[in-house]
This record gives sequence, C-alpha cells and structure tokens, in this order.
Amino acid sequence: MFDKNKMKIYLREIFSEKKKENGEIIVKSTIDNYVNNICSVLQLINYTNIDTKFLKKTTYIFNEVNNSSNYLVASKKVFFIALRVLSKLLNEDEKITTFYNKYMLKFRNDNNLERAENIVNEDKLINWPILKNIYDRMIVTDFYTCRDKLLVGLYVKNDYVMRNDYASVIIIYSLEKDDNVHNFLVLNEKNNSFTFIFNNFKNIDKFGKIIFTVTNNDLINLLTVWLYYYNTDQKYLLSDINMKKLSKETTKKKIKSVFSKYAKRKVNLDMIRHSVTTYIFSHPQYNNLTNKDQEALHRKICHSMNVAKEYKKLLTKINLKDHSFI
Repeated sequence: MFDKNKMKIYLREIFSEKKKENGEIIVKSTIDNYVNNICSVLQLINYTNIDTKFLKKTTYIFNEVNNSSNYLVASKKVFFIALRVLSKLLNEDEKITTFYNKYMLKFRNDNNLERAENIVNEDKLINWPILKNIYDRMIVTDFYTCRDKLLVGLYVKNDYVMRNDYASVIIIYSLEKDDNVHNFLVLNEKNNSFTFIFNNFKNIDKFGKIIFTVTNNDLINLLTVWLYYYNTDQKYLLSDINMKKLSKETTKKKIKSVFSKYAKRKVNLDMIRHSVTTYIFSHPQYNNLTNKDQEALHRKICHSMNVAKEYKKLLTKINLKDHSFI
C-alpha cells in the first residue's frame, strides 16, 4: 500500500538537500508542488516503495500518465516538470532526464494549444477598458461594497495583474518583517504608502520576488479607507466582516461575482488576465518596444513571452477602442 505521507517526507528531504537547479534555489512552495505532483504520478502507477527507482520506469510512467483520463493536460505537464527536476537533481542517467524533458515539452505544447483553443471563444473575451471602467462605477457605502471595490481595484488599478495571490497577503509595517516566504502588504503610516511583496506565487522560480508600491491615487485612497475604517484589524489584506482571512477559494469566487455583476456577463480571473494580455499585444506601440521592454511588460502579468504569444490569436476577435497601456 502506498504511504503518501512517508513518500512526501522522503521526497522533501531529497529536494531540501539538493535544492539547486542551474545554480538557482528551489523555494519551499515549489518543492511542495513537485512533491505533490510526483506523489500523484506514483499513485497512478501503483508504486509503493519509498525510493526513487520509479524514475527508471520512463516509458511506463509516460503511458500511464498520457492515457489517464483523470488528469488535464496541464497537470500532466507539471507531473513531467517535477520528474525532470528530480531526475536532474539526483544526477540520474542523462537519457532519463532527457526523456522527462522531452515529454514535458510535449505536454506543454499540447497545453498551450488547448488553452489557445479555449481562449479563442467569443464567450470568453472581454474588452479591457470595459473591465477598467467598472471601478469608477462602484460606490462605497459599507464594509462589503468597499471590499468589492478593492477586489476590482487590485486588478484594474495596480501595476501588476497577479493571479489569485492577494488572498494570502499579510499586512506588516516595515520591510524588515518580510520573511521571504509569505506575501505581504507593507503599510507605511508615515507617508501613507502601500508596498506589495510577493514571495509565493506560481512563477516565482522564473520571475523571482515581486515588489511594487501602489502608485494609483484612487487605489491608495481606497486602501486607506479599507484599512482604517473597515478592515481595522489590519492583519490580512482581505478579510470577512469578523476580520478572519478570506480563503483563496472564497476570494476567487468573490472576484468572479463582483466583476460579473458590473460587466453583466460571466467574468473570471483567467478572463481578466487574458483581457490584459490581449490588450497589451493590440497596442500600436507594442511592436516598437525592445524585447527587454516587452518582457518587462508581460512580467507584470507573471507570464512568459511564449505564453503571451498564444493570446495573439485573440486580436481578430475583439474590437479595441482605447489604446492605453495598463
């Protein structure tokens, strides 16, 4: 019988001891993802030993994962990413690492094509200016309307369009309190400034820690109202009326609810990010930017240029009337 807990402990010890790939440290959150993904593969192939000999079962693992109907292509991709990293860290036979890398690329390509096909759908497109305009139409009258407007403002008024990462943001009062593990909002009461620090998000291994200070005056004013009049406990950025932290799942649902209410159509977080990406590509000055500047722009959405280019197929499907960068 597969002892998942023992295997997790075993794999974590391996990653912790050898947590460098290409000279870069693999952070704890990424290690946890690798461990969970590998354990999913081991359950799929009914592997019960507490060791890493399963890495040599390359073809068998590929066939089982590839033929499985229980997992999406995106999951299969991350399975092979984890297997490739583990194989490389353990200095396995180069053929083994190459094998996992080959099929990781296969699943990544399949995932990109699948995602592009899903995105190129009229029902999943929405003009970015329409989303931006929602903020100005919202009126704050109480705790709930203030939080709703903040949920919108975090995505349409901020320099970075994160995934569902604001749910885990903890409020601190100095940069020195940053533990390099959690996500924070630094509240500087002297000059009424707000600085976000993201240590834990999907692509941190690729982009590194993200730090940015809120520059939009509307959002600064809203954060001030939210933190001094409503969310007075000032422990978590997003809380319920009893000052308890909103879970990621609850936050995701509330983002979908408030954007959909004002847009008068279903809008989820993925659509918000797709809208921004498509809008950036459509800008008449985009092609005049250097590659470095283009990469910096897409970094604000925490995805690579390769992912961003998948969205180019959208440009013939939407009518953009305004051409201002986010």
